Amino acid sequence: MTSGFSAVVLTVLCLLSLIFAATITRNTYISPRTEFSTSDITVNANTYYYMLDILDVTVLGSFRNNGQFFLHMSNNRSTSVRMTGNHFENAGVFVFRSFELRTFSDYQVTPSGPFLNTGDMYFGVHNAVYDSLPFSVTSLSSWSNTGMMVFVSEYGEPADLQLQCHDENGIQTSITNNGTIFFTNIHWKARTNIKGNGCMVLGSGVLVDLYYSESMQGIAGNQTIYLADPYSWLRVIGIETREGGAPTLKVAGLGNGNAIIVQAYGSISSVHYSKKNGLLKVYIDDVVRIIFNIGTGYGNFQITGGYISYSEQPPNNPPTICERSSVFPSRRL
Repeated sequence: MTSGFSAVVLTVLCLLSLIFAATITRNTYISPRTEFSTSDITVNANTYYYMLDILDVTVLGSFRNNGQFFLHMSNNRSTSVRMTGNHFENAGVFVFRSFELRTFSDYQVTPSGPFLNTGDMYFGVHNAVYDSLPFSVTSLSSWSNTGMMVFVSEYGEPADLQLQCHDENGIQTSITNNGTIFFTNIHWKARTNIKGNGCMVLGSGVLVDLYYSESMQGIAGNQTIYLADPYSWLRVIGIETREGGAPTLKVAGLGNGNAIIVQAYGSISSVHYSKKNGLLKVYIDDVVRIIFNIGTGYGNFQITGGYISYSEQPPNNPPTICERSSVFPSRRL
């Protein structure tokens, strides 16, 4: 009777752990299972919460991590993560890792309240599936990064990414990046205003589309876009629809054949580079539409259609904030 009663108690406790809040005060390992669901999760400092091969993870309430939170997929089954509560805050190490999976994985951090990262966040998949969205980090309230965020798709076509803040009516507001965001083999259609003085590092296979419109005014002048690889591209779209004067974008790393692409209804009529202040002005139909602050020391540029490239090495190093280490954690228990 005692052993039977104990088994029932353990079963009930396991079921309760799937639906109620959890505060992690000591190192915790969650073994493989089909589903894990909870309301709130708080991971205390100096502790880890390690989840292995969970196929469906749902957090319906607030998420706060001051320690280490790992979700590692090692089998070949698809996984889905939904964090849709009213608050998301990471001050520690946060890892979603499914490099071993050849099937679809998607990680959706979409709180209705604030999104705040002051720690290190890593999102990694083996490859993207056509017309899918493996990475989404959004908020209906506020969006702020002062730490580090890393998005990696190892193989195949670039994976789509969504980073944005919008209200309940779907109207885009702005995200604030005062930290560092790394991309590898990613396609980000940036349809949001970007504030702050951080850095976005475009690695191999990365295309960032920066959309301008009457409501989307683009990127703050102190935000750096770092073209860190010969196979990285920044594309500016709709610049002629922007109200006001020509915006200035801070771009580091132009060189070795990577490119800035200006996609507009008109064509680039000319560019003017100042060797004194490092500003590259782009004229569309003889009107200055956008200015790129690329730094001094450049020679002749190659302009083909809307592509602006430089075949030699970039003459300047990027800002220090762009050079943080982004090595993906490989922790296994």
